[in-house]
Amino acid sequence: MSAPVLRMRRAGGRPSLRPRSDLDRLGAHKGAVDRTSRGAKGICGGSMRGKTSGRVATALMLLAIAMPSAASAATPAELAAAKRYVEGIYAKLPGDFDYRSARYAPALKALIAKDDACAEAGGGICVIDAVPFCDCQDTGSDYKLVSSTVVAKGDTGARVTVQMRNGGPKRYSVDLVLIKGSWFVSDIATPTTPSFAAKLRKGLKSGG
Repeated sequence: MSAPVLRMRRAGGRPSLRPRSDLDRLGAHKGAVDRTSRGAKGICGGSMRGKTSGRVATALMLLAIAMPSAASAATPAELAAAKRYVEGIYAKLPGDFDYRSARYAPALKALIAKDDACAEAGGGICVIDAVPFCDCQDTGSDYKLVSSTVVAKGDTGARVTVQMRNGGPKRYSVDLVLIKGSWFVSDIATPTTPSFAAKLRKGLKSGG
């Protein structure tokens, strides 16, 4: 039999000693086990909650990244307006059409102005030697807009492709950018000029 363990207890305000029984030791052991169990549950629960919170935060972050692009893309109504605008340009092409009357995005507008200055300084033609929308100086006798399609391009852009008859079947594409509710031409592609903007940049860089 083990020797009795003594502990302090207050009786009538004065400390006294009494033997610690086996029941006391059993109760103390049970209390320690209970505290350990509660601590383990707390750690496990906290870990699970942490993992769940992390997954939720990651999902919300990915959603936030994806939403701006969807929100800023041109709407169906805006794309329809882009299509009408380009069709209007091609409807005016036959006859005395001034390509400068179209609305151009700032970068392309600056290139056209630079080409005009180059032509004026040289007393003739610089880079632009034809109407860029058809890459032609005159329209054919069979000139006709057959059909057109529009697709979104990037966040606030669109591409309108027109199928034409102009000295035979032709296809032209016009890239546009939406600025403050209006569409502006940012580039033009024809069978002989894949990019009007690139042609200007290259020609003006080399001096026309």
